[in-house]
Amino acid sequence: MDKSQRYANIIPMAELNTKEKRLQPFPVFNELRQKTPVRYDESRSCWDVFRYEDVHRILKDPATFSSRRALAVKDRETILTMDPPRHSQLRGLVNKAFTPKVVADLASRISSITAELLDEIEHKATTTADIVSALAVPLPVIIIAELLGVPPEDRSLFKEWSDILVKGPD
Repeated sequence: MDKSQRYANIIPMAELNTKEKRLQPFPVFNELRQKTPVRYDESRSCWDVFRYEDVHRILKDPATFSSRRALAVKDRETILTMDPPRHSQLRGLVNKAFTPKVVADLASRISSITAELLDEIEHKATTTADIVSALAVPLPVIIIAELLGVPPEDRSLFKEWSDILVKGPD
């Protein structure tokens, strides 16, 4: 049986084709976990894994399931495209920047930024607001950009670049 026949009965990610389903994907994920817990999505050229046990095994076995991908070109890897032990070393350095004390020290700044964003929402909104795009997306970008010393005027560029790194090549 070739790949197209083997995966012909798989529910495509197009099942998450409405805003409501993207906001509440759990029924779709539950169905995928039951019907096709591991599957190849040809439209995205990637594997989807829906069961905790399978995900856990994959994450614990980088020799078989590498994080390397086409994004790591010309010896310019990012932490997202590294396997242990290098990934573990870099993650350890990043973790030192986010100790419970450091995060607790950030709490007042996070609250302040959250209040500013909520004020902007209140001033712009008439009866409804998109909390995800107005609060949930910019808040971590602002915090991380500030931690890295990115000037406020460069935040949108910073967000664009980080999205490119996370997404990988088309």
